[in-house]
Parts: sequence; C-alpha cells; structure tokens
Amino acid sequence: MDRDRSRVTIHDVAREAGVSIATVSRVLSGSAGAGEHVRARVLGIAQQLGYRGDSVARSLRSRKSNMLGLLVPNITNPFFPALIQSVELELQARQDGLLLADAQSTVSVETDRVRSMLDRRIDALLISPTDEELSLAIIDEALSQIPVVQLDRRAGSAAPYVGVDNAGAIKDAVAHLAAQGRSRFAFVGYSRGVSTSEARVDAFVKYTESIDPDSVTRILREEIGDGEVVPAGWLDQILGDVDAIITSSDLIAVSLRDSLLDRGLRVPEDIALVSFDNTLLAAAANLTSIQQPLVDVARAGIALVSGLEVEVPIEGFPTTLVVRKSSSVGV
Repeated sequence: MDRDRSRVTIHDVAREAGVSIATVSRVLSGSAGAGEHVRARVLGIAQQLGYRGDSVARSLRSRKSNMLGLLVPNITNPFFPALIQSVELELQARQDGLLLADAQSTVSVETDRVRSMLDRRIDALLISPTDEELSLAIIDEALSQIPVVQLDRRAGSAAPYVGVDNAGAIKDAVAHLAAQGRSRFAFVGYSRGVSTSEARVDAFVKYTESIDPDSVTRILREEIGDGEVVPAGWLDQILGDVDAIITSSDLIAVSLRDSLLDRGLRVPEDIALVSFDNTLLAAAANLTSIQQPLVDVARAGIALVSGLEVEVPIEGFPTTLVVRKSSSVGV
C-alpha cells in the first residue's frame, strides 16, 4: 500500500476495502447504510492509505468532522476578512478546519448557506447575523442541531454572543472629538437591522446629547450599506451645521471623506472624521478608527462553541481608539 498519499482517491479506498465507491462515501461522510464491520474496514483502509490524512482518523474516532462553520454577512467589507483571519489563526492551533461562507447581506442566502453547512456535518457554527430580527429563524434552526455562537453582530437568539463594547467605543470617540474642540456632531451607520449599528447610534445619542442636543437630527441610517456613497442630499442638509462625523465602518468613512473633499471641505480642519473597525483601509486613508480586539472575540467564540468555560465581559470586549489625521490637526 506504499503510494503517493497526495494522489489517494476514494476509488483507491474502495478498491482496497473491497466495497463500492458509494459505500466508502457513506462511511466517510458519517451517513447511515453501512454495517459496523464494513465501516471499521473502510476507515482503517482510509487511514492506512492516508486518504484525507489525520482528519479522517480524528473524525472517525470522535464521530466529529473537526470542522467549524463561519458565516459572515458580507466578505467585501474589510472588517470581516480580518475577523475570519483571527478565527482561522485560532483554529490552526487546534488543528481544526474552517468552512467559510458569505451571506451577501441577504437573509435568504444566509439561510441557504447555514443549511448547506449543516448538511456538511459541521461540528459548530460561528455566525455574524445579517439581520437582528430576520436572521433569528435560521440561527435557532442551527442551534437545535449544533452549538452556535454569534460573533460581532447578533440576533434575538438564545445562542451565546461575543462582541465588543460598542457604547464604550462611541463614548471614547465623542470624548476625543470634544477634546479637539468639536461640538456639532453627526452619525452615519448601516440600515436598520444591523445590531452593531443600532448599538452605536444609541450610544451616539447618549454621549452627544449634553454637548450637542441637535445631534439626534443628524443621523443617517436608512440608505447606507457596505461601500455605498453617502447621499448628496443628506450631506447638503447638514453641511455648515456640523464639525464632526462618526461612522459605523471604515468603508462608510472613506466614501464620506471623498464626498467632503469633492465639496472643497478639509478633513479634519472643517470636519473631523472617526470610523469603526481600524481595518487596513483606515490605515491607508489615514482615518482615526476604533480597533476591535478580534483575537479576543475569535478565541472566546471558539471556546464557547467547543463547550469550554470562558469569561466574556457583559458589555463586550473593550476597544481602542487609534488616532490619525482625519480627526486631529497636526497628527
């Protein structure tokens, strides 16, 4: 049986075990239909030949796939590749696999992706829900079969949630802007249904009302998604009445900054900008941005779906404000 393990196929396993390819497929996928003697023989041959390597041996001993599912709302948002990387690095240490899917900011796609992952017999699911209400049904469906943890965003599910202290982050941003002499605030966040944006806009109102009672009239939510341009009409309405804008992501902030520059306004001299996520995009655009502790979030999420005890702050993990040129003259 000495052969190039990189070329071992299901046909080789079937031939050596003296069974059909369909039988091997059923055994390796964990499906019913093969007797215990046949199952043991196929698994033994698969291990001897090196088919799928050690992952097959581990999964057959434990009756687990050693595969975790991760579903994000929109992989084109730079925040989510950074979150995926943190999860992947943590899984590498555990020698577990990752099955990744993108919901494309659509609940129906999200539902299909979760069900496909369940069909592939993932051991657990990490999900950043597309919508805090509409995603509830599929999260609960998954939770009835496997452990599920919500990361970053959340829906109203009983599944545990791991995220950051959004309120504390906005409090720090407002305090920083006020220290720069800013007193007239606006906020741009995602459309309703994105839980993180909901939390951030609530905190924005709370922490700006004593400085700027009119800040609540300068909130844009309804028309904004990943990478979308801030509507010109809204900008025209607030310009001349604001000197600081907080956004719910770096993507929004870059679009907003470009619109302000097109109007001949200076950033930060005329209007200061603070964004969320501190992705590579923020560094490239010299944006002041809120850094989320993604390693802590990923580690806690994986521990929870693995059934381990882990301490997660009730208010969420603390963030760090990274100050750059967009909010402070002279930086």
